[in-house]
Amino acid sequence: MFGGPRAVAYVLKFNNNNIFLGNNHNEIAPSLEVTIFPNPAKGLINITFKQEVRGSVLVEVINLLGATVYTKNATTSHITIDSSELSQGVYIVKVKSNDSSITKKVVIQ
Repeated sequence: MFGGPRAVAYVLKFNNNNIFLGNNHNEIAPSLEVTIFPNPAKGLINITFKQEVRGSVLVEVINLLGATVYTKNATTSHITIDSSELSQGVYIVKVKSNDSSITKKVVIQ
């Protein structure tokens, strides 16, 4: 039965270039505030989290074909990705914590 006690609905909220994903039981707020620089990037990509990371946060880089080309569990508020092994183009950086997810675009030159 749809909407039963175990049903969970997810809501997308668009804010500038960010896409926030959360469930309907919580206020949808950017609990993950992520900065990616430089963008466009050549060499190293820096990803910083405004808030302290509690537990771990999954960081994935996905190409436009949908293939995950990089994965890391972040346990600090700053990580660096070496993009020298990635082809030039547009990628999606997906950052997921226990209760929220944010997706950003990054260009590799």
